[in-house]
Amino acid sequence: MRRIIVNIIFTLSMLLMALVLAVGAALICAVNVLNPQYLTPIVQKYANKALDARVSVSRVELSFEPSFPVLRVEVDSLTVVSKAFDGLDAEARAALPVWADSLFTIDRFGGSVDAGRFLSKGEIALRNIELVRPGVNIVLDRDGRGNFDIYSSAAPADTAATPQGAVVVPPFSLDHFAFVEPREIRYFNAVDSTSASILLLRDVSLDHVGEPVYRLSVSGSLSSPMTKTAINLEDIVFGVDGRMHWSPKRPMMMTFEEFSLYGAFLKATIDAGVDLDSTMQVTSARVRVAPIAVSDMLSVLPDSVRRANRLIAPYFRTDGAIGLEAELLRPYVPSRDTIPYARVNVSMDDCSLVYGNADFRQLGFDVTATLRGHDLDSATVELSRFEVAGPATHLKVKAAADNLRSDPVFDATLLGDVELAKLPPIVSRLIQGYVSGRLDLDVAARGRMSMLSPNRFHELDVNGEARLDKGYYLSADTAKMAEVGLLKLNFGSKERVYNTENGSMSAPFLQAKIALDTATILVNGVDISLADLSLGAGAMNTAPVADTTLVVPIGGGIKLGRLNIESVADSAGVHMTGLDGRLVLRRFKGLDRVPELVANLDLRRMTAGTMSTRLVLNRAHINASMHKLPHIVKMQQEIRRISDSIRSVRPDLSPDSVLRLAYEKRRHRPGQPRKRRVQATVDNDVEVIEWDLTKGFRRFLLGWQLNGNISTRHARMFTPYFPLRNRISRLDVDFSNDTISVKNLRYRAGSSDITVGGMVTNIKRALTSRRGNNSLKVNFKLVSDTIDVNQLSAAAFSGAAYSHRLANGGAAIQLNGDSDEVLDDRLDAMVSEQSDTVGPLLIPTNIDGQLSLKASNILYADMAMTGLTGDILLYDGGVNLHSLTASSDAGDLRGCFITIVNLWEVCLGALPHLQ
Repeated sequence: MRRIIVNIIFTLSMLLMALVLAVGAALICAVNVLNPQYLTPIVQKYANKALDARVSVSRVELSFEPSFPVLRVEVDSLTVVSKAFDGLDAEARAALPVWADSLFTIDRFGGSVDAGRFLSKGEIALRNIELVRPGVNIVLDRDGRGNFDIYSSAAPADTAATPQGAVVVPPFSLDHFAFVEPREIRYFNAVDSTSASILLLRDVSLDHVGEPVYRLSVSGSLSSPMTKTAINLEDIVFGVDGRMHWSPKRPMMMTFEEFSLYGAFLKATIDAGVDLDSTMQVTSARVRVAPIAVSDMLSVLPDSVRRANRLIAPYFRTDGAIGLEAELLRPYVPSRDTIPYARVNVSMDDCSLVYGNADFRQLGFDVTATLRGHDLDSATVELSRFEVAGPATHLKVKAAADNLRSDPVFDATLLGDVELAKLPPIVSRLIQGYVSGRLDLDVAARGRMSMLSPNRFHELDVNGEARLDKGYYLSADTAKMAEVGLLKLNFGSKERVYNTENGSMSAPFLQAKIALDTATILVNGVDISLADLSLGAGAMNTAPVADTTLVVPIGGGIKLGRLNIESVADSAGVHMTGLDGRLVLRRFKGLDRVPELVANLDLRRMTAGTMSTRLVLNRAHINASMHKLPHIVKMQQEIRRISDSIRSVRPDLSPDSVLRLAYEKRRHRPGQPRKRRVQATVDNDVEVIEWDLTKGFRRFLLGWQLNGNISTRHARMFTPYFPLRNRISRLDVDFSNDTISVKNLRYRAGSSDITVGGMVTNIKRALTSRRGNNSLKVNFKLVSDTIDVNQLSAAAFSGAAYSHRLANGGAAIQLNGDSDEVLDDRLDAMVSEQSDTVGPLLIPTNIDGQLSLKASNILYADMAMTGLTGDILLYDGGVNLHSLTASSDAGDLRGCFITIVNLWEVCLGALPHLQ
């Protein structure tokens, strides 16, 4: 393009040179040569000789104006026909328009030169230069050759040596220059054009209004295939009007002052300075663009794009207009700089906007960007005002950002409120449900974009409050529901503070607090209600936690007045009151990437269980921790061998597919017995407890290590499976994934009392084994003052009968909503029933246990025994009463053992000292 422009300028220079030569020749000749009939052939001859074109002119006249010695030059009907395309073949010539050879036409050219000032002062003084009906055609063929390549000189315009030093221009003045009734200026490029771009100038004038000020005015219209495809406009009407400062003393420097520029819907005012001395540079610039209607800006998009995005009426309408101001901060060199040093402000006054169902009655913003060349990190963006208001929303935002390329730094404030029920329907579609309530926001945040991550959020500086009042959500399928009374989320970040006493600096930290009065949540058949929740958390921003790949330590406290969790399907749930304590997330034993969650909680009362079984804890304390176990992938040798064989046969399969097929082949290999999981059942021979863990809980047991302790003053159990008044005292239990350790638990059931100590082990293997061949190990020591076997056996057989009735479709006993005393009375009634109180009592086959028993007094039938000792062994569904020793009035029992294989088979042996 630069070559094209230079060549066009060179061509026009050659034309002017031809005129100058003609004038020079006319001055040398006698007066009769000034006559048009003599001067015209001379000019035409020199022009045709200098140019590779056919130049024709009907009249050239040189005369003296009355204000002698001012010379007047007039040219009529000048036509320049290019010969540049004469050598093209027929096909290449057919690709060009028929007017490709017609380069330049003009009906009349007129102008004056003050010869006296030139001879006396050396000043070129031009007056009243007018071109009547000029027309230009610029055409490029497929090889890039233009019809303006008509000069005979071989000096290449782009590569000619540039003289060193400043350009010297003689004193120059021009009082008036104008195009009168200009014709079309047409441009055609055979490489990418199918039709010509047409520039039609209506007014072109340059007037000298004072030293050294000129007034420039240009107006016209442009029609181009590019404008039709790029900005969807048939014609662009444009214009320029303003003052230009230019002096021959600095000929390469031009200053434009209050230049008004308009094109299509664009109106701008420009003040700029341009220096063309060696390399073109814009020394100063200030641009002010009048607000442009958003509807006009969208009109440049193709109709298909606007329809696809519903940017047409009646779906979209607005009276908004966007304005722009830009100011250059440093000189700008286009050949060197792609991004200038500049300040750009984009603003929109408050307006209304409707887009689909979104209706904003107020929308406005003001954004300022400061650009500092190629260094985008040094650029800054400031959103000094953004306000949006509608039926549902009124928000005000202020923000600033810098360091944009590498890691943006932001400082933002958000103030406003949202009526959730009045949000447009698109929000309901996105969240797939109905939402209501009022959300108030007053939040300020500072930080970097990289801090918006789970690993670096604690480095943010956040202050303020978010408040949700009477929030409600209901999913479209009514399976999920949440209702909130008043929810407050407070943020607070404390800066580093200097301690004057010891000279230390306190580390800054981010803290947040959640306060909730009431909430009800229903999700996936689980009903959750809570009240009086207060949860606070904080994270220190210290050097040891600066690594973004590490676990971020977080600590906080929790208070909860009431929490109810209940399964709607089976009425199982947990009810808690008076929860108070602390929660901490930290690094396990200094391992930077292993998280550990620690809880230290006090609980006033907790009730857990189903409608027919309830466990009650009072004044409990829970101290627990859990940490993530390293993930280890193991592949058995057999699986590896099968995978290798599959991969050799099917090399096209992915590794995941090969591994899946290997497991399938191993699972169903010939001779391998099919394993069937036995459901929890009670039949005539065997009982097996099927733990029936969910995938999530099984993954938790295998992937996390859990340790802790729970203690309480007393607890109670209500269940029709053992319908006897009971009470647990001094509960102190240590637990982990694999072990439960009980320390001297005191258990009273009816008139019997037992002190229990011991362990339950092999929990993880028993609960997670897919083959079901791992048993739960139980080892307890039971010490009692009194055991009423009559009462305990009656309760046990009554519970077994109840279980048998349930298995045969009987109704379950409901324990919901009654006081402890009423529940005790209802359960006592089950034991006192005479009919249907005996059922099969079986021991599960997947529980192995050893119970060491020591009782001072035993009540059995109408017999009282003392000093009972022995072991109760449980294995594979059988019970072995080993080494029983007891004394009674009827006699003593020494070294007796009884093996119960099933309910009806009892083996009695080794009774050497029975009296």
